[in-house]
Parts: sequence; structure tokens; C-alpha cells
Amino acid sequence: MSKSIAPAIAALVVALSFSAPALADKGSGGQQGQLKVEGTVSAVDAKAGTVSISSGGKVVTVSVTPATKVERNGKHATLAAVKVGDRGQAVYAAGGAASKVEATGP
Repeated sequence: MSKSIAPAIAALVVALSFSAPALADKGSGGQQGQLKVEGTVSAVDAKAGTVSISSGGKVVTVSVTPATKVERNGKHATLAAVKVGDRGQAVYAAGGAASKVEATGP
């Protein structure tokens, strides 16, 4: 009887190994406890260190710190290089501090 259960358990373990990360990190930016927003850059305030991204009728504003990785068009950039209208995404903590901001534009 245990021989007939072993394949079922193995199949369950394989299935859970693929779905567990998605369940534990649903909607996040890749690290547990972080969130991700993708949309259009609607505001940039380099002096205040914030960027706002509009997505689905909502605007998410995140803080950019010296530790935040900022990229524009696939290259390291400053927040000042990010432009309103760029396609953008941010990975951020629930408190609003971004660990990564990426933007793509002309």
C-alpha cells in the first residue's frame, strides 16, 4: 500500500514546490513582504525623493533612498532621469520605501 502512495506524495511535493513561492509572495516584487507596482510614471520629485506610478486608476507613491536601485532604459540612473510618462515599476516595502525603481521611455 505504501508503494502506491509514494508516487502520489512525490507528485504533490513537486506541485507544491512550484506553487508555494507564488502563494507566499503573491503580488510582490520578488522578496517576501515586498510589493510591486507597474504602470505609468505620473510624478517625480527628485528633491523629495519620491516617484508616483499610476496603475489601474490608482497612484502609488514610493520613497527613493540612497539604497534604492534606480534604472532607466536598462541602465543605472538617478531619480532625476526618470520622466513623467515613462513606463515604470517599483518594488517597495509596505511603508513605501522602494528597493528598486525601473523606468523605460524615449
